[in-house]
Amino acid sequence: FETIGEWVVRTYGLQAGLAKFRAGFDEYGTWIILIKGLTPIPYKLVTIASGAAHFDLFTFVWASIVTRGARFFIVAALLWKFGEPIRSFIEERLTLLTWLVLFSSTSFGVLLGLFLSSIFRSRLSIYILIAILIIPQVLFDGVAIDFNKLPSGLRNERFVPVIADLMVSRWGYEALMVNQFKNNPYEQNYYTIDRKLNQKEIYADIIIPALQAKVLDCTGKKESGRSPDSLAGELSLISNEFNQLAVKNDIFPFEFQSKLNSREFARPVAEEAMNYLAFVRNSFFEDVESLKQSRDSVERALDSKYGRKGLEMLKNAYDNTFIANLVKNRESQEVIRETESRFIPLKFPIYLSTDSTFGRAPFYAAYKLLNGQYINTEWFNILIIWLLSFVLYVILISELGETVYNRISLMIPRKSWLPQYP
Repeated sequence: FETIGEWVVRTYGLQAGLAKFRAGFDEYGTWIILIKGLTPIPYKLVTIASGAAHFDLFTFVWASIVTRGARFFIVAALLWKFGEPIRSFIEERLTLLTWLVLFSSTSFGVLLGLFLSSIFRSRLSIYILIAILIIPQVLFDGVAIDFNKLPSGLRNERFVPVIADLMVSRWGYEALMVNQFKNNPYEQNYYTIDRKLNQKEIYADIIIPALQAKVLDCTGKKESGRSPDSLAGELSLISNEFNQLAVKNDIFPFEFQSKLNSREFARPVAEEAMNYLAFVRNSFFEDVESLKQSRDSVERALDSKYGRKGLEMLKNAYDNTFIANLVKNRESQEVIRETESRFIPLKFPIYLSTDSTFGRAPFYAAYKLLNGQYINTEWFNILIIWLLSFVLYVILISELGETVYNRISLMIPRKSWLPQYP
């Protein structure tokens, strides 16, 4: 740089620009090095920029060791934990959408670093806050902790917990897993049929029999006059499930649904409910057989296109058992969970649909519902990451964070747990 670079700077009159660049790199250089080291962009660009900015050598060395070491350890840990499937994923299936998710998440990280740097001038304070901010990103990304096993105060029975929805890591991770399972060249041939098939089987084999048992139980409670509060709650659950049964499966509603309350419920209503459920269940069994035949037709078409050996090779190359187990939640011992108002399916979230019009859904659901429109999870999640980034950007340029921090600092004694702003 001193031999050629400075001559170029003098020749083109770039001294002021170079000084501004050095000042900016001196302030944010540590963040640039730490974040850039985790990305696939050539690291040599950082070394050249650091040299041109005359960045502190000691800081550059330790930041490089941390960020490059973290990247290699992450890859090594993934290979140790998941073996050959994750190697295949890393080497062969990092698609454009995958890089877009990684780029979006990295961009949020850069903005978060700039936000912290705009508030705190002490590097020690920033390093402490990095750890504090990273811990919830790791805990609530959907990998470390099963959302269904969170304490009742944090858990949401139907959707991803709100605290997890605030984590960019959760949106990025879910987008990657759903995209890898649903859109790989093998599974994409079956996914639509498998989704319909799974929903019909869950209703026919589990939910409808559970509803039938509830109707019989409510009949006994009504006629015996026992547990009136429990009766009202169970009838509310039955009514909600009947409504979902009709809406999600596009079938005619139960004629006497308005009578599913503790005052009007009686044996004739119960008999009609049992007949309705029996009819719907038989209809679903017929649908299951029809869908299985459709799946067999797809199998024969693929066999004709690739040959039996070629189809096996396609399956072995792209059917990732580990990811399939994750998005289908096969380790769960519960198939459904009963709450006060609904039966909540816990297995096969990748095939579930949502009834929230605000984009909330079970973790690994393949689609989000927003304003009446279903959107692919991978693209919806990328949109959310950029929305969170935009909010952070607005806070950054408006200096709102610094203003709030200064006001809080004035209300708290000087010797407090908050890092001090000079």
